[in-house]
Amino acid sequence: MEVNFNLGNFLNTIGGFFIAGLFVYFLSRLLKVKYEYWKFPKPKSAGLAALTLVFITFLATTGLILLFSQNSNSPGTTLSKPIDSLQDFLAQLISATIFIIPFVILMLKRKEPLKSAGLSKQNLKASILIAIGLLIIPVALWVWKFENVNNLGTTALTVSLFFFFLQNAVIGFYEEFVFRGYLQTRLASWLGKYPGWIIASILMAMMHISIRIAWEGFTPLGALINCLLIIPISLFLGYFMLRTGNIVGPAIIHTFANWLEIQ
Repeated sequence: MEVNFNLGNFLNTIGGFFIAGLFVYFLSRLLKVKYEYWKFPKPKSAGLAALTLVFITFLATTGLILLFSQNSNSPGTTLSKPIDSLQDFLAQLISATIFIIPFVILMLKRKEPLKSAGLSKQNLKASILIAIGLLIIPVALWVWKFENVNNLGTTALTVSLFFFFLQNAVIGFYEEFVFRGYLQTRLASWLGKYPGWIIASILMAMMHISIRIAWEGFTPLGALINCLLIIPISLFLGYFMLRTGNIVGPAIIHTFANWLEIQ
């Protein structure tokens, strides 16, 4: 699968996420959100440990993707295909949990609390409210599309679609925990708030390349272009984390961004 890069659409995407970023900034100011990045006793050590574990996890994930894609009867099958059963969803949930465990173990070993990865009550309410504010228009447009364009109404909300939403919720939470909560926080402590944000956001986008090639059938160039197109939303989600220090809001946006884009 190849991807045709459209500069105009790409610039529009950047503009859209820039406006969304302004919304996050002003609403976080309105809600009087205050957050200072976690100060690690040895920031360089924490940053290098985070980078190492993320790359190890990436290599392990890539290996599994290659293994399953080679054994698949339909190579190039997209990961975005909806799952249709509780069993499929539980399998996805277990897989994500297994990949999160090494991060939790390393945090425990280094005596780093969960709130150092954006899992805390701090700014939780504000993070959720900002996410809801950002989603009002996209969700309204989604409902309008089903009721007016496709004339499907509530019949479109099938069990399969519900489980597909849960699948995206698992992916959204997992990726936000790893790249925003864990990696970005530690890189920000080591390299500075903004360099940490930018590096973590770019890495998050680029680490989708193997999935695009091995499982979704993209050519290497197509996969690279597709992952470059992920960078604007990755930067936006990282900025959301930057303002609130809580991954719940970004995870909600991530979930709906994946789910609504497919529809």
